[in-house]
Amino acid sequence: MHGFGTVLKEYLEFYKISQVDFAQRLGITQKHMNEILNEVTEISVDLMIAISLLTDIEPNYIMQVESKKRMYNYLKNKFQNEQEINNYLETFKLKEIYKLGWIDLEDKTSYVTNAINLLEYINLRTFDQFEEYFDNKIISKEEIKDKKTTFMWIKRCDKLAKRQEVKTYNSKNLKILLKDLKEQENKNTIGGITKLLNNYGIYLVLEESLDKNIRACSQVKGINPAIYINKNIKDKAEFYYSLYYELSKVKSYFNKLKKTTILSLKNETLEKQEQFALNEMVPNEIYKNIKENIYNIDAICKKNNIVIEFAHFRLIKDKILKTDKQYQKIIE
Repeated sequence: MHGFGTVLKEYLEFYKISQVDFAQRLGITQKHMNEILNEVTEISVDLMIAISLLTDIEPNYIMQVESKKRMYNYLKNKFQNEQEINNYLETFKLKEIYKLGWIDLEDKTSYVTNAINLLEYINLRTFDQFEEYFDNKIISKEEIKDKKTTFMWIKRCDKLAKRQEVKTYNSKNLKILLKDLKEQENKNTIGGITKLLNNYGIYLVLEESLDKNIRACSQVKGINPAIYINKNIKDKAEFYYSLYYELSKVKSYFNKLKKTTILSLKNETLEKQEQFALNEMVPNEIYKNIKENIYNIDAICKKNNIVIEFAHFRLIKDKILKTDKQYQKIIE
């Protein structure tokens, strides 16, 4: 694969411009000029701009050609052959996320442009940075088995969050937000919940993860908290549990979330966050009454304006019920 040096050599030949003269106009030595034309050295950004001014070739085009050449050399040094390169790119689920519309591929038949587009998507300069960056940036109580799939989901959510307009976040308003969320619990409108959180300065994104083991995550973007929830969660109670769980993380770990993303997997629990979420869904005093009078669960929930699915959820969590179907048998 040729870089911009070949393009520039053809340009100089076509317009009958001597290499010596062009080097002088660029303010570089003849040796440096030869190295550029023979593509044995990289072209600096300053030189790209200078070449553009002298030739009217767009600097973006120069950068694009050089980027492809550098990526080609990088991939050739890192991998043994084209198949190995494509296999590595596929560990990021590239074909699948392309079909889902998460990523734009300029030329999906070219592993070079695919690699460039993928690195642009995950905001890294090379793939060598991935493991260290992920381990420093993404934390979880349990081991994250598929780091690349997890990272792609978080990056997808980051891009969706950019579409939202959020107000200034003030942690002192969290209690008011929780009160307002109570009014949303019976409305079944995700749009309303998203708008509510945005008004309190919090990004809320629901996006389906390719890894079903992911429940949610929290981070801070700038000065605003961001909560991402796996859209695979179809159950209303599970959604609110995840939302309250993540809000508890925002409350407890705001400063930590400025530097790291705290991931929640479906089978893990942080006791403090779990108790916060369960208590928000069904306050502990009311829940105690429900456990003692399980046959009157409907009446207790109705009296206290508790979503009955939330009560079922807590009972299942405590293994008092196995499923909602078991509850149906109890009341029959």
